[in-house]
Amino acid sequence: MGDERAELADQIERAIANKLRMWAIHVEVTDETVVLQGGVRTSQEYHQAMEVAHELAGKRGVIAEIIVRQEPTTHE
Repeated sequence: MGDERAELADQIERAIANKLRMWAIHVEVTDETVVLQGGVRTSQEYHQAMEVAHELAGKRGVIAEIIVRQEPTTHE
């Protein structure tokens, strides 16, 4: 069982990295959940990472522990 979870975690990490063109998300998989941890640059990347995880998670729930590191906008 542990090998299956590790393989799924690797698969999700690779899929997110390919979609976002970055390695900033770590994935942990249990029998019931997929947990995404890390940071992304924008809310769009957050949603893309969640979409990929949901597509691959099967019946597992997806939990996001992701920080969106948007650069503050300047007002002139």
